[in-house]
Amino acid sequence: MDDHSKMLQGISMVGLANNAIAPFPGGIVLRDKETNDILGAIGCSGAAGDEDEYCALMGVHRSSAANSIITDPHSHSCSTHKE
Repeated sequence: MDDHSKMLQGISMVGLANNAIAPFPGGIVLRDKETNDILGAIGCSGAAGDEDEYCALMGVHRSSAANSIITDPHSHSCSTHKE
């Protein structure tokens, strides 16, 4: 998804939630690996949005819960970190 699409998706989410959310880059959604149910989310702040997203993803992927949780997005879009 390109940056323009992400922005439009964020604006749409705010409208659907009656302004009850604030979409900022740097967060990820956590889902149950078996049921795909949403378990929660992690948000990070302090760097660029793609770097915050990277930190959130690495925290989950390197945790003991990594075998039972999938993340959305699954991989990072960080332009400053190459794996």
